[in-house]
Amino acid sequence: MDILLNELSLSGQYDSREIFVEEILPTLIGVLDEIQELFKATIYKNQQFYSSKVTRTDTIHDILVGNLSRQYPGLRKIKRQFFSPLFAEPYWEGTRKHSENYSYTYEGNDICNHSVAEACERDRVIVSFRDSKLFHEETLSILKNSNEQIGIDNLVNAGHYVNVLHQRGIIYSFSLKDGTRFQKDGRIFQGQNVYREIDTGYYWYLDNLHKNHYEVFDRNGQHIGTANTDGVIDPSKKVNGRTLQ
Repeated sequence: MDILLNELSLSGQYDSREIFVEEILPTLIGVLDEIQELFKATIYKNQQFYSSKVTRTDTIHDILVGNLSRQYPGLRKIKRQFFSPLFAEPYWEGTRKHSENYSYTYEGNDICNHSVAEACERDRVIVSFRDSKLFHEETLSILKNSNEQIGIDNLVNAGHYVNVLHQRGIIYSFSLKDGTRFQKDGRIFQGQNVYREIDTGYYWYLDNLHKNHYEVFDRNGQHIGTANTDGVIDPSKKVNGRTLQ
């Protein structure tokens, strides 16, 4: 899947660098994490994205890569993990799909030669920064050539991407009762049936206390983490020494 990073969602709207780093950037990282975990996509960006304004005076490059980044030690990990999705190739201009001879408008604004227009001719998914005055809706209706409406999924918060994948039939609702993926192991743990994942040999059961996540163990019964209700495993929740008897 091709996903476009929406440079137009940065228009210098944030009052300070601190607000962007402490409140806005974590939301974006949550969206990018979800993309990587659920159904990894290619994230294309505009070649000039680095010059997009975060505040009236600071660009995204100033804050994440330039000298200003040294003021925020917490950005180091983000830079290592997300430098490529945000700044490096691929740029959509290299394999451009939309024509500058066509018109693309959104809410009366000309968006031709921008990532939103390019998304219309790809998989119709974009990632936008939070609190954009123009690009805050989850679904955007783009007018092409004054006579064609094109719907674009606009990822602003984590949780939307999984819904897009479900709606498009790319992934289906997760269930341990999916016989094509899981088989009952025959054991019961904490009052819940244990299921064996056919492809991996992993063992799963629903946490009986909270009922909002799954405990996951490798084929040797060693705990490897928890999974959310969409079946996405979080290895950071691994408990050393926990085993499935």
